[in-house]
Amino acid sequence: VPSSLRSEGGASFAVQEDGSYLAIGTNADFDAYTFETETSLQHIAALRLEALADDSMTKRGPGRAGNGNFGLSRITLSIQPLAGSKSPTAVKLLEPQATFQQNDAGLSIASSLDDNPKTGWAVDPRFGEDHAASFRLDTPIGFPEGTRLSIRLEFNVNNQHNIGRFRLSLTSIPEP
Repeated sequence: VPSSLRSEGGASFAVQEDGSYLAIGTNADFDAYTFETETSLQHIAALRLEALADDSMTKRGPGRAGNGNFGLSRITLSIQPLAGSKSPTAVKLLEPQATFQQNDAGLSIASSLDDNPKTGWAVDPRFGEDHAASFRLDTPIGFPEGTRLSIRLEFNVNNQHNIGRFRLSLTSIPEP
C-alpha cells in the first residue's frame, strides 16, 4: 500500500479491490509514476511488477496506448531507513524476467534496466492479458527500524505508452 503514488504527467490512480492501481484521467505523452511505501519487512530479495488487463482500456490494455501496449523504459528502486536522516540509496535490480516481452532487442524486460529512454519492456501483440516482471535485488534489503521504499516507473519509449493498471509486490524469499 503506497504512502504516496504520483504521476509526473498528471494521471490519477484509483485503487482496485485486488490491490492494483488503475491510472485514470490524463494520459501524458511521456510519464513517470513514483510509488512510495514503508515496510517492516526484512531481507527483501525481489520486486515484482504486474501489468494488468482492464475493461476500461483499449483492447483491455494493460497499457494506455491506442493499441493497448505500454513501454516501461526504466524501473528503479531506492530505500532509506525510517529512523534518522539518511538519504535514499539506489538498489541495483538484477536478473529481470517477464511472462512475455515484445522482443529481445530494445523492447525486452532487460531493456527496462538500461539507460536508454527509448528502449524498455513492451508486450505487443499480447494485449488484453495480464503480464508480470520480476527483478532480483543485488543485496537483500530492509532496515531493523523499518524501510521507506521508492519505486519509479518511467515511460519514455513511445507516446502515451504508460501502464494503465499495475500492482507491485516484494518478497523476502531467499531465492525468488
